[in-house]
Amino acid sequence: MRSDADHAKKGESNSKFRIYGISALCVLFILILLSCRKGPSVHKSPKSLEPSPPDLSRCTRVEIQLRPSTLVFFCPIARNHNILSPVETEYLKSLQTIVVDDHERIKALANDVGLLSYLGPVVGYIREEDRMHFVCYHNDDHLTSFTQIGNVIQTEDRHWFKSRGFPSIATFISHIHKQIQHFEFRAECAEHIDNLGDWLDVGKSSGEPYPLPTEWCDAIVQRIDRAYGSNKEEVKSLFACPGAGDTEWHYAMNSNCKQDSPPDTVLLFEIKAGWNQHGGPELFTFDNHDPKGGCVLLNDGTVKFIRTQEELQQLRWK
Repeated sequence: MRSDADHAKKGESNSKFRIYGISALCVLFILILLSCRKGPSVHKSPKSLEPSPPDLSRCTRVEIQLRPSTLVFFCPIARNHNILSPVETEYLKSLQTIVVDDHERIKALANDVGLLSYLGPVVGYIREEDRMHFVCYHNDDHLTSFTQIGNVIQTEDRHWFKSRGFPSIATFISHIHKQIQHFEFRAECAEHIDNLGDWLDVGKSSGEPYPLPTEWCDAIVQRIDRAYGSNKEEVKSLFACPGAGDTEWHYAMNSNCKQDSPPDTVLLFEIKAGWNQHGGPELFTFDNHDPKGGCVLLNDGTVKFIRTQEELQQLRWK
């Protein structure tokens, strides 16, 4: 017969096994719970269960909204909005919806969208900047909607699809451009002259003065080359007004402007054409834009769009 000590030892052993067993079951239960919680985000749906791209085969009309607005979409730099008159600003703001009903353009869009590859569900907040929102109809019946951001679209049921490019959307943007192209050219021109002013201003941190007016273009190219390894051919588009046609280099430096000149002194302004051009209001042109006018950059970084000789003469040139 076993002694009382043997029975006690056996009881103690059984107690330990029960404790270990309960602990193991608890751990297993927790792992099962975690697996259930994480399962949907870890295991990707089979291809057959993935959502399909929006079907635009029956689409007869597309309404496009530029977000956050047509004004910001084509003139993203807020400080350059003053190149527009109050009437022009209101006009751009009024372009809430642009309608396209051209069959070939819609067919091309449907083809591009049909080739999209699935990325996954939309998670989190998406910013409103630089987006094109498409609402698609068959006659008056709503079919679907989606938002294009770069080479990705977000569907109305919050799924991401990606493409290597949207050739058809370029034609839609072109369609919009025809309505507001002159505003877009003006905004790009203001951005160019603004960037040139930034490169002239680079020397301030090192105490350098503005370059000589006779070589200001060369100085900017040299500074860009030191920063990025670019050359004159690569950066010459920065010196061109997009609305001026095939000619190049449409800006001149005010010969009388120094870094310590009053803030409202003209620094750069539009001309017909020429490299390292410099001088005063006699070189200014109104002919690079439609409606007529030209951009000027003041010494404090302000960009203005000058429409009349009277406005031009009111500027500070000395």
